[in-house]
Amino acid sequence: MTRVKICGIREVAHAAAAIEAGADYLGFNFYPRVRRYIDPGDAEAILRAVDRSRTQIVGIFVNEAPATVRSIADRLNLDLIQLSGDEGPACVAELGRPVARTVHVSASTTLEDIERGRGPAAYIHLDCRQNGQYGGTGVPIDWGFAGRVSAIGPVFLAGGLTPENVAEAIRVARPFAVDVASGVEVDGRKHPERIRAFVAAARAA
Repeated sequence: MTRVKICGIREVAHAAAAIEAGADYLGFNFYPRVRRYIDPGDAEAILRAVDRSRTQIVGIFVNEAPATVRSIADRLNLDLIQLSGDEGPACVAELGRPVARTVHVSASTTLEDIERGRGPAAYIHLDCRQNGQYGGTGVPIDWGFAGRVSAIGPVFLAGGLTPENVAEAIRVARPFAVDVASGVEVDGRKHPERIRAFVAAARAA
């Protein structure tokens, strides 16, 4: 069964809705230059308020010092670290926890690029390359290409997924997990009904 990650959590109600819907992962974005950024202290408060035993917790980082990543990971007892910047293989090796390495995909990206970009990470996180941004653009990638990447290793598929298209994305790409942020938002905030619909559609696929 394809797993589901609800990313960009910033409120207790949305974390609780995702857990109740059956999301496998909650993503907290610790990159200060994006609107979904959350302070680690606020993330800690959210996690104290919900039943985290029913899901896994992912911390998203962009070009952060490994010591800082480790500190936040230890404080929040992160299950998975997602590196979405320009971090090299040495950074992955320093963290001491499972890592999903984001590879930003364009029309010219090859499987060899994916292999190099992944490095020693356990998971491949695929997102769209768009105007120099480090993900979160809501722009889909080629699902057929993502399906070929799945032959290399377990893929978290991100980029433009919604409750309306996630079943087709899973059918084509066969990813390990699907990852959504903007696709379950209304007016820039997570919406419980959209979260529930996304998880249900992924499960039905």
